Amino acid sequence: MWKEALRNSSIILAGVISSRFFVFLYNTIIIRELSVSDYASFAFAMAVFNWVLVFSHLDLYAAVSWNVSKFKAMNQLSDAWNYYRHAFIMAGIFAFVGMIVGILITNSQGVYSNIYITVFMISLLPMSLVTVNDGYLKGFEKFRLSAMVELSSGLSKLLVLVLAIFIMKSINLSAVFVLFTIASLIIYLISNTVIIKSNVRIVTRKKKISLSIAKKLFDYSRWVCLTDLMNAGILLSGNMIISHKNPTDLAAFNIVILIYGIFQMAFGAITTVLIPQVSRQDTNKQKVHMLGIRDFFVVSLLTIISIAILIRIPWSHDIILFLFKKPDYSNAFNYLSILMVALPFRLFSVANKGILQGIGHPKLAAITSIFTLMINIILFFYLYNIFSISGSMIAMVCAYIVDFIIITIMTYMVLSRRKKDA
Repeated sequence: MWKEALRNSSIILAGVISSRFFVFLYNTIIIRELSVSDYASFAFAMAVFNWVLVFSHLDLYAAVSWNVSKFKAMNQLSDAWNYYRHAFIMAGIFAFVGMIVGILITNSQGVYSNIYITVFMISLLPMSLVTVNDGYLKGFEKFRLSAMVELSSGLSKLLVLVLAIFIMKSINLSAVFVLFTIASLIIYLISNTVIIKSNVRIVTRKKKISLSIAKKLFDYSRWVCLTDLMNAGILLSGNMIISHKNPTDLAAFNIVILIYGIFQMAFGAITTVLIPQVSRQDTNKQKVHMLGIRDFFVVSLLTIISIAILIRIPWSHDIILFLFKKPDYSNAFNYLSILMVALPFRLFSVANKGILQGIGHPKLAAITSIFTLMINIILFFYLYNIFSISGSMIAMVCAYIVDFIIITIMTYMVLSRRKKDA
């Protein structure tokens, strides 16, 4: 199971790594172009956007991926297309609601232009539809096509930004919001073109909208959505707590999260690969296995080495200054070394949640994520007030460790019970 998952994840990961590299360059340029206070505002708006985006597409990509994989295993391809069509319409409806929610939350800070925030939140619609397309591709295990779309995502954002700077010479916060929406529309056009041109498009007689199909999609996706809302809520709640305290800390906090994202690039690839793969294996009555203690030891060892390098890396302040041109972020590597402790726990939590979602138990993953968010908010508020950004990193590490313990126990119990029933 895990060899196949690793092979498929590697394909997705190649696209993710390339895309994240372009996104990192994209964010680096924005950080260099904007003042500390403007970047803090942009980072907060992006935290809201990413949180609302989960609600906007309701994680229907997971429901599509799960159902399409099952229909493929049963050779019911027309049903696979029908479920995708329903999810596409549902995501469009939810995205409009998400726009309103995003505008209201962001404007509560009182530092944004209503016009530009509205334009920025419009990008929720194309990005929501892109995620549904991605679920359809992965449900058919067209991982190379999915990786290609992922690659185009990061590249589109970077090229639009660079072209704008080349024409305008400099950009401000409002321009960044508009450029993001333009890039989102380009990404959607690429994604739709891949769906239309790919051989997974099933042409059937057009059927009426079925409330029963919509309900089935919703019943599965709502729990996956709740899980991702809670996971994204950890960063959003941190942003909201810090935003009322110190704009410079808010900017520095998001710089650390940006760099940390480089180390956890594989997480998204693992989850999206596991759901359709485990769904297919479960449909075919094949055994599903968790990662073992040896795997955890290897990941932990690599993490320890990475932390040691971060702590002892020479000229760390100069590297940050070279990348971002702001001395306010000079301690980013020190904060990052604390957050890196959570890496092995996060990796295994993500894998176990993917297993639970793949075998049809997304509710358990959601319950765990709710508990994790509550712990993080309590610890974050307390420790940030005492230790500043270092305290916020410690709070997140503690929350992720609790998440790991609970989800590992749940996954083990579910798989053990299924083994006995078999």
